[in-house]
Amino acid sequence: MKHLLTAIACFLALSMSAQTPYNPDFDNNSLITFNDMLSFLPLYGSEFFPELSEPVVQYCVFDTISDCDVNEATDIVIVQDPDEVNNPKVHLPAGLGFKSILVMHDGSHPFGNVQVRGALNYQYDDAVMHEYLTIRKLGFFMRTPSGYWRTNEQ
Repeated sequence: MKHLLTAIACFLALSMSAQTPYNPDFDNNSLITFNDMLSFLPLYGSEFFPELSEPVVQYCVFDTISDCDVNEATDIVIVQDPDEVNNPKVHLPAGLGFKSILVMHDGSHPFGNVQVRGALNYQYDDAVMHEYLTIRKLGFFMRTPSGYWRTNEQ
């Protein structure tokens, strides 16, 4: 119970500190009008430094598991120990909307390869997107707005 309450408290603290994107509709009347522009004009000429977000990295360690499901928030997948198990597989996240993911080896085991799988079209929701992703290759995968994954590698 103590762990549950701690997790809930952490979640609430993080969700309250989340920033919302810039909204040009200052008066919230669902129209961007002259009044909205007047609220922005005092900022004209001032310095602006947008916050750069760090990429989200997920490690797929194949020491005892043979399948690794990639989280939706992940930007980079680093594969470790792919030669420790038979047929290691990285499963790209299912979902709708544009997304890109880079899959790469960390170089700890130079002879292992990994299979990358994801939705190809409405008939194949777990198709092979890359058969042998080795230490010498980077796998760059992009998801279409319809939820289907594409890559430049065959």
